[in-house]
Parts: sequence; structure tokens; C-alpha cells
Amino acid sequence: MGGNALKKVKTVRLPKSTYSLVEEHVVKVISDYCLNIFVPRYSDQKTCFGDLDIIIVPKDPSKFRSTLESLFNPREIVKSGDVLSIDYNLTVWPYKIVDQHGEGSDIGDSFQVDFIHVSPDNFHISCFYFSFNDFGAILGTIFKNWQLSFGSYGLFHDVCYNDDKTIQLKKILITTNPTEICQIAGLHSEFLKNFFDNQYGGASPITWNQIFEWLTTSPLFKSDYWHSKSIYWNHSERKRIELRPMYREFLFKYIPERYSFHPEINFKPEETKVHIIAKEERQLFIRNLLTKYGLWSSREDILKKHEIQLTAKKKFSGELVKSLSNLEDKALGNFIVHLKTKHSQTLGNKYWLANPETSQSEIEKIIQEEHSKYY
Repeated sequence: MGGNALKKVKTVRLPKSTYSLVEEHVVKVISDYCLNIFVPRYSDQKTCFGDLDIIIVPKDPSKFRSTLESLFNPREIVKSGDVLSIDYNLTVWPYKIVDQHGEGSDIGDSFQVDFIHVSPDNFHISCFYFSFNDFGAILGTIFKNWQLSFGSYGLFHDVCYNDDKTIQLKKILITTNPTEICQIAGLHSEFLKNFFDNQYGGASPITWNQIFEWLTTSPLFKSDYWHSKSIYWNHSERKRIELRPMYREFLFKYIPERYSFHPEINFKPEETKVHIIAKEERQLFIRNLLTKYGLWSSREDILKKHEIQLTAKKKFSGELVKSLSNLEDKALGNFIVHLKTKHSQTLGNKYWLANPETSQSEIEKIIQEEHSKYY
């Protein structure tokens, strides 16, 4: 994914005409070995390709690597997470191609093909997320302002303590259904047919601009997110966009033309950052959404457990034990382990520690008495 996974074999970029032949051939060859197969949709306006991505559900995952070796005889295979990248031999075609430097060269090298292995349950959502280049990344950014995360595993709620995005406790899965995700975003789900109107995916007449127009109809979309003062528009976000041509066109062509401002790509940490969405508005949205999916109690349980952990830690900490025992370093650590082990129902129990009826003096008494016995 991205065309840079292979290091030992030189790979080339392909014009659409040659790429289409590679795509057709690879899909045909591996179809018998997969339960599901899909080439993420891409716009016909795309003219040059650095790799071929194929989402697959193998019939026998344990043998899929050896299957690729026997079918394509690649010189290099690289595994990164759920992605297997191989070099596809292009010497069978006597075409001229244009490499990334714009110079003509005879095909004599290889083209990168990435096989994205997903589970049957995640096949549909993966096809949705990975289609149309940076579509998934842009939609994910729109969701981010509302404490939601969108990716190839579905739509999640980011449970954050005190509404602080830097203290994320857990993610709660809301749905993996593309139609429901569109409904949550307030996007017309009829547009989804453009993602799945071809069994094996591939080229589509839909343009990037049509994708942009669709995404910006979402009530969750806020153009001000890309203003330099947005708290979520941080340095890492801006750096990632530099490598994404569709995202860059969205930011530096579509947004300026439609909203009359140019997004700031350079991060300015000295400036005061702000939340684009009011805290109350975001909290109401999340509460209504999670209640609809029967997940509100799960969120409350996560926050409650965190509060208990914080209270317990405040009452019984390493600093407290150190002040009462005058122990340090390894001796201190060993004594704390001893306290939690011997008094597992009290000092080793966060619920007992967090109980309002458990006094600080009671905790200190146990520590002091145990210290006099231990030493």
C-alpha cells in the first residue's frame, strides 16, 4: 500500500493501460484461492499507479503465502501486518512505461502488488474504507472531531477521560456496516452503490470531486477543522497528508475554492488551539449515538473503572509508602509488592481502596504495621 514496501526489487509505476492488464490478470489468477476478492475502487481520472491493492479472504490463510510463491514466483515478499507485498514480473509485456521521474523506460522490472488479508466479517467494511484513494482518511478526519475513529475495522467511539483526547481509555466498536456509517455521518447512503456496483471493484467513473461533494454534505463536516488553530490539526496529521495526492487536492484545491480559505499545512505549536466542535454539542451527539446502539452503559462502565483506579492510586501510592517506610528503589518496590500480596483484599484491591468508607488513616496504619514486621 503506497508502492514502497519492497526494498530489494526495483518496482515501477504503471500507466493506466498497463496497470489494467496487471489487475485483470492477478484477480483472475488468485480468485480460485479466495472466498472473497476486491480491488478497492479508484477513479477513472487516475492515470498512474504505484501498486495494486487487493483485499482478500483466503480459503486457506496458512497456505496463501506459498500459493503466491507458486503462482507468481516473486523475487521478494514482504509481510507487514495483514498485508503481503510481492513483486509482479512485468517482462512478459513489451510496453513502454513512464517511471516516477517522467522518463520512458522499457519494462524490465517489477510492479508491487499488495494482498490485504481480512476476515470474512471485515471484508465489506475494508472494501468501503480502502476505496477511492484517501476517501477513508478524509471521512476518518471528519469523524475525529466527534470523538469517533473510522478505519478498516469499522466505526469506533474513543472513550476519553474528562473529554481529553490525550487520555483515551478505550475504543468501543459501534458498527462495521457501511450503510450505518453513512447514516451516522448524515451522508446519503444511495451514493454507496458507487462502491459496490462491481463485484471485484476496480475502476469507477466517480471523480474525486464527486467524493468531495458527497463528504461535505455531512452535518458532521466542519471546514474550520483544517484551520491552523484546530486542536486536532496537529503536526503528525499534516505530515501524513503530504504523501496523499487526493487528500492534498481536497485541502489545497477543493476547500479553498469552496470555502475561500487556504488550509495551513505548517503546524504552529505556539498558537492557541481550539475545539471546532463545542464540548456540549459533541457530548450530546455521542450520548444519542451510543444510546441508539445500546452502548452508553459500556462507556459509563469504562469511565467508572478509570475513576476507581485514579481514586485507589491517590489513596495508596508509591510516594505514600516511601514517606512512611523511608525505603527507596528496589527495596521500596519489593515492599509494595509484599503489601499488595499479603493484603490482597485491602491494599491489593482497588475497589476497597476507592470505597469512600476506607479512610486514609486506615491505609497508613496497615502500611506502618506491616513495615514494622517486614523490617
